Amino acid sequence: MSFCEGGSVLLLMKAAALETLAKRNTFSDRSDAIARYLEAQLTILAEYTAEIVETVRSITPDALARNVVELADSTTLCSFFPRVKPEFMLKLYEQMGNEMLADLLQAFSVAPYDYRAGWPDLILLTNGTMKFVEVKTSDKLLDTQMRFAKGIGKPMGFDCGVVRLKATKATI
Repeated sequence: MSFCEGGSVLLLMKAAALETLAKRNTFSDRSDAIARYLEAQLTILAEYTAEIVETVRSITPDALARNVVELADSTTLCSFFPRVKPEFMLKLYEQMGNEMLADLLQAFSVAPYDYRAGWPDLILLTNGTMKFVEVKTSDKLLDTQMRFAKGIGKPMGFDCGVVRLKATKATI
């Protein structure tokens, strides 16, 4: 389970696309490609979207694992995404595979700044299934959460749900 909203998915997409993001980096700087937000890179490199998506589609598991470790070693990324764990990212990749991950990046790249927020709170991986869960107490779904559900969740066929928690009085 991951409880970092979209952080695991965003970093997984970045890890899978890293070779092209680094190659096309404005400053010819791999460390900049690692530290810079994915939505900024997809906006700056919009003319290379097809190449970036194809990089994700064709990455090998070993190359992805190396890139995940490289991202995990970045103190900048660790400060932005402190709850993202490399082990979970690799499990997520095993669950999604190259095709789904590439399709997800393609969908995300349509409006990366719109889709950077609104990811569900939890990603659950159990017995070969993946579920996105939003946890609510008293508030309603935000516009960003509805945008994710309508623009990425539903079109991608993700199993998304909302869990509403209610406080109860404990009896001793």
